[in-house]
Amino acid sequence: FLPAGHAPPPRLTFRQLLEGLLWAAAGWFFLGLALAQLLAGVLADPPGFSPHTIGAIVGVYAFAHVSGFLALPVPGGLGVREAVLQKMLVLLPVTSMIDAGAAAAAALLFRAVQVVAEIALALFLYPWELVTRGRR
Repeated sequence: FLPAGHAPPPRLTFRQLLEGLLWAAAGWFFLGLALAQLLAGVLADPPGFSPHTIGAIVGVYAFAHVSGFLALPVPGGLGVREAVLQKMLVLLPVTSMIDAGAAAAAALLFRAVQVVAEIALALFLYPWELVTRGRR
């Protein structure tokens, strides 16, 4: 799909691909861990957070996040991600003590926390980029 005369993209080495996959896995793990911490703070009786439970919550969040992007007409999976996350938290055996209302509140609160964190990060990084661009 490159225009005529355009240089081909650089080739990735196996090491670079593996490093990218490890960074992505770390990102998913920390997002799932953040969701588990949010559940611990929101629920009156949170589930015990064993490695099995954390792994299940990471998987549930990853599934909900990706399903939001698969809903093409919805920008950023708005609403879809939260609905899937809510249903999965209720149905998941390790978090079955979460009722639908608490799961919906947790899903909406987690989306709100992510949006606020992204805005705060952008408010920090954009001026920093402008300052460092002037030094180059």
